[in-house]
Amino acid sequence: TQSEPFTAIGIGDMSGDVFGNGLLRSDQTLLVAAFDHRHIFLDPNPDSAKSFAERQRLFNLPRSSWNDYDKSLISRGGGVWPRSVKSIPLSPEVRERLGVSAEQMTPNELMSAILKAPVDLFYNGGIGTYVKASTQSHQDANDRTNDAIRIDANELRARVVGEGGNLGFTQNARIEYAMNGGLNYTDAIDNSAGVETSDHEVNIKILTSSLLQNGDMTIKQRDTLLASVTDDVGLRVLVDNYQQTQAVSLEAAYGKDLLGAHAQLLRFLEARGSLDRAVEFLPDEKHLTERARMGRGLAAPEIAVLLAYAKIFLKQAILETRLPDTPIFQKLLVNYFPDAIAEKCAEQIPAHPLRREIITTKIVSRLVNRMGATFTQQLGDETGAGLEPIVSAWYAASELLDAESLWKEIEALDLKIPSARQMALMMALRELVGAATRQVLASQNADAGIDGIVGVYRDAIAQTVASARAGLTGEASIAALLDARSEIVGVFERVDLARSGNRPLDEIVAACAKLDASIDLAWITNAIGNLPTANRWQARARAQLANDLRALRRSLLQRDVTDEAAAAVRSVIEELRRDAPQDLAMLSAGLIEIRRLFGI
Repeated sequence: TQSEPFTAIGIGDMSGDVFGNGLLRSDQTLLVAAFDHRHIFLDPNPDSAKSFAERQRLFNLPRSSWNDYDKSLISRGGGVWPRSVKSIPLSPEVRERLGVSAEQMTPNELMSAILKAPVDLFYNGGIGTYVKASTQSHQDANDRTNDAIRIDANELRARVVGEGGNLGFTQNARIEYAMNGGLNYTDAIDNSAGVETSDHEVNIKILTSSLLQNGDMTIKQRDTLLASVTDDVGLRVLVDNYQQTQAVSLEAAYGKDLLGAHAQLLRFLEARGSLDRAVEFLPDEKHLTERARMGRGLAAPEIAVLLAYAKIFLKQAILETRLPDTPIFQKLLVNYFPDAIAEKCAEQIPAHPLRREIITTKIVSRLVNRMGATFTQQLGDETGAGLEPIVSAWYAASELLDAESLWKEIEALDLKIPSARQMALMMALRELVGAATRQVLASQNADAGIDGIVGVYRDAIAQTVASARAGLTGEASIAALLDARSEIVGVFERVDLARSGNRPLDEIVAACAKLDASIDLAWITNAIGNLPTANRWQARARAQLANDLRALRRSLLQRDVTDEAAAAVRSVIEELRRDAPQDLAMLSAGLIEIRRLFGI
């Protein structure tokens, strides 16, 4: 959007903060049509540079309307008309741009046609509800003023919808548009940066209040300081919101595969009274079954709502734990504030009255944005672990793998590699961190605290990661690391085996390699990892099977494996491998048979 021209239609005018600011984000915006409560603006083939400069001029005026637009800059066939006229003539250029055949329309008809225009972006910066689902009545939209203009979501031809204004679409309209291939989120997601900016402002003012009270700072100095960190706050807010929409897009792209996990989270939140599916227009059990039959997952607007509820639930739950008071998380509090504020108020930050809330918000944002809405609930189902150990294990695993740096490396590939490839790398990173988290939870070190966990595995993980990336750069380096995730995750178990047996790590690595070469326990590990987890009992059973395999490996490393026993076990594994796809019963029975053959 910053380097390639794109067409747009809009609701609003340049005097409005939402619309005006939005239409000044890129000089590549080709605004071909717009309307507000006074005028209809048509510019079927605008000059991007000249139209951008004119929009900037209007925005800078104390007050303006589309009627103030320099008509000499409007392309052939365009113009500005008041909504009060009876009929508006449509030039050939306008008819072609809007994809209509009528040579004239009433203002209401024309505004509906604008909403249906085949453009790249539909940007709503106005007030009112303009799009409903085809299954809804105008009464459902609860906006009688715009009944004559409103269209159905299946009539939209814009590729992308941006909701600067609230309630421009009904939620059902958003879902219908997304299910038909449109790209959108929700008004709450699209506007969340404004809310977060206000939060920063309030928290900075709270932070500086003691300086004002003690006479160490005047209000004028405080306001000057606030103004000086505007860009810093803006960047922090935009990064958070970039990651949030990225999380929604990632889960939507893999929606079919994640439907079972999303359904489990819906049930989990609903059982705790944290969510009402009917109120939020989320699918009931019947519709979830239908989605699964159709091979479709939740749409982006549905995932956006689920993501929000997951964050709300986690924030409330984490505030009831000791996590916000853990020393390692205090850096999140300091990093929340702009550098100039952190330096000026270094003594005040640890005493901020909302410090626990700020830390918790930062933990939850990173956790959900990076690992998805269902991560903690799934791990709880699998392991039976509580939220506090799950979050601690995840944070330790992330620190050990330097996951934040990896995320940023993948994000730096924006527009450099195909988005599908980029998202595949992101999902692989999620899988790596998730698998590492499970290993930490299954180890004897899970209660050692985050610093203790990191200390146990740091050297071995760092060496393995460095080896995987040796001699490579850019995407190739990232891909090599993620391709080696089974090996990296295996290091956690080998460190545990070395510690539990009081043996050198190198000796355990060599012994594991010999054992895997002899009977291929690595195949069983992967087969267990591929088992379905459509409900908490399947998840728990899979986790228990993985624990059984770890115990088996530990036992085998403590004894000599005879060639005869190894050959018999290889035969069992080969039989399991042939009988694809493997299920829980097969693998459970296979492990029992292997233990019998080894006399364990």
